[in-house]
Amino acid sequence: MAPEISLAVYFIVGSILVWQMVRHRLQRWVAILLGTAFSEALGYAFRTVCVYNTTFGMYVAMMLFLLAPPNALALVNNKAVGKIIRDSRVQPRWFWLKPGFVNWFYFGSDMFSICMQGTGGGMLTGTNTRDAGRAVVLVGLIVQLFFFAYYLVTTFYVWQPPEYTVHVSPSNVRHASAKHQVVLVVTLTTGILYL
Repeated sequence: MAPEISLAVYFIVGSILVWQMVRHRLQRWVAILLGTAFSEALGYAFRTVCVYNTTFGMYVAMMLFLLAPPNALALVNNKAVGKIIRDSRVQPRWFWLKPGFVNWFYFGSDMFSICMQGTGGGMLTGTNTRDAGRAVVLVGLIVQLFFFAYYLVTTFYVWQPPEYTVHVSPSNVRHASAKHQVVLVVTLTTGILYL
């Protein structure tokens, strides 16, 4: 897909989120989605410029705005599921359901895959290392997608048992409904990260 199309898509999504936030007075955490959309749009703007005039600064800005926002969104998702686990005070049956593990393991896997993708992206700029760079970027993407899938399995596991609850505000007294909403948003945003 051309970077100009991606730029337009992310800008439109960000604009829709701004309109929804103003119109419906959405909660503040939606600003993370807004920031992610506009940061991605900015990253694709830098990529469009790099197609015609590549400089080191433009390349670094492009990589920063394309790789950091999705990982910030993934970190928020990881923390949301970790908070559900921690606040529910359920004794985890498996180590991968401990809140501390959920936070550091998935964030660490994101950082590892970013480093692989960034390294591969840097290798793509050299004529001698271009093929190896493509392979490194591809492996980084596969690693990241594997951990996203594993994270979704953890999320679905937390979604099912009723003992995992979400503490809600006085305006929303139904814990099951609140947990459903949180897990739905986490699942949708993780799905968006797959794209």
